[in-house]
Amino acid sequence: YGYSPSTLPQRGNSEFWGKQPFFCKFNGGNYVNLAGEVNLELDPGINAPTVDYPFWFQGESGNLEFCGYALSNYESNEHYEVAEFDPYDSETYNGATNGKSLPTIESIQANEQMGYFEYIPWRGRTSAFWKDSFLYHDTTQTNSALNFGGSSATYFTGRPAGLWSLCAFNEGSLGEESSESSFHRGAMHPSFAEHSTPAHFSYGGCNTTEPIGSSKYHNALFCNGQSSEQNTECDKVTYANGDAENGEYNPMQAFYCKNHCGLRFPLGTDALYCDDNGNECGEKTEECNELCSGRCYQPRDLNDDMFGSPALNDDSNDYRQCVNIASSEVPFESLKHAQGAFFCSIVITQIAGLLVCKTRWLSLTSQGMKNNFMLCGIGSELILAAWLTYCSPINNGLGTRNLRLVHWFCAIPFAILIFCFDESRKSIMRATSPEKMDVCTGQITRQSGWLERNCAY
Repeated sequence: YGYSPSTLPQRGNSEFWGKQPFFCKFNGGNYVNLAGEVNLELDPGINAPTVDYPFWFQGESGNLEFCGYALSNYESNEHYEVAEFDPYDSETYNGATNGKSLPTIESIQANEQMGYFEYIPWRGRTSAFWKDSFLYHDTTQTNSALNFGGSSATYFTGRPAGLWSLCAFNEGSLGEESSESSFHRGAMHPSFAEHSTPAHFSYGGCNTTEPIGSSKYHNALFCNGQSSEQNTECDKVTYANGDAENGEYNPMQAFYCKNHCGLRFPLGTDALYCDDNGNECGEKTEECNELCSGRCYQPRDLNDDMFGSPALNDDSNDYRQCVNIASSEVPFESLKHAQGAFFCSIVITQIAGLLVCKTRWLSLTSQGMKNNFMLCGIGSELILAAWLTYCSPINNGLGTRNLRLVHWFCAIPFAILIFCFDESRKSIMRATSPEKMDVCTGQITRQSGWLERNCAY
């Protein structure tokens, strides 16, 4: 699914993997859109993926040099009263994170300045678990990995629907560093990101050349692009260079769509409208004025300032808050498939262990497979493993997913190795332990060889 063994060591514990955006440094490859069309103009080595070309495809020679996370360099010790906090309303955050450390838009841009960009593998797009809605998840819908739509007590264990900014709070500076490190056990961060220059960032309004340190900061402003943030410091977080009229909308920011979440129109392009039959017909005119199904219209496209209401979970509101969670959801689902494959691998190797324990001395080819109780047990074990793997919601509770057939075969080489090793051990024992028959009584005695004395159970 796009996560090779070389990219996985120290890539985060349960606080990071599948919960925070994942960044990689690309060597070659191309960016690809949802339809599989390759963008030949963008260089993944120096250009970030775009809204319309979010996937990285390795091609014939592309590879990942290094992967990691943005520094979780903001933490507030403030805690919320559940009755006061509304995750859809940035004005109720008040700088608090419930004691959790989270990345800021500055740490994300530090990664990008050093050539580490958000990683959404094309292999994840072609997987069975892929959903287009990963690119435009409705935050009112429950999400087990990121806790959207869940309890405020667990909301900050994943990425929130919005962005924290140090510079927007501290009038262009990063603020005062604390003595606490922003590095976390088990989570790797690009080592050079802390040497970036914030004054060159497009978002956040930083005007300092002081590099981002590896320590935590305790003062930041939360912005999620809602309507009440217009003409405030949050414009610097949501729009490039703080230009709410013409600046590009921050691709990492939450966005709002009329009626339902959908694909965003590429930045810098005009929104398309549809005719009465649902066919795209271009710019908005008298005959071409219907919203196209499955497309997201930014409030700026609709000239509508009544978006981002705190009551987004109220059905009376026409707008929905949407977030691109693909770089978190794809690794989360990949992990669940890997856990399922590992569980089934244990079952396969257990069967191999059963077969080699069937005899102490004879080869299995001599002994045969005539024990019906054992055969019934093997069949029952495979059926139970399949049931636990494919039956919902049991597999969700166990942290597994519906496996592809090929993933059942991961343990076959190890099972063959176990079987061949034990058959070879028994064969050598028989060859090195000579037998002697008494000609008078016909009794057979065996002189145990070294291997039998030390390796027979």
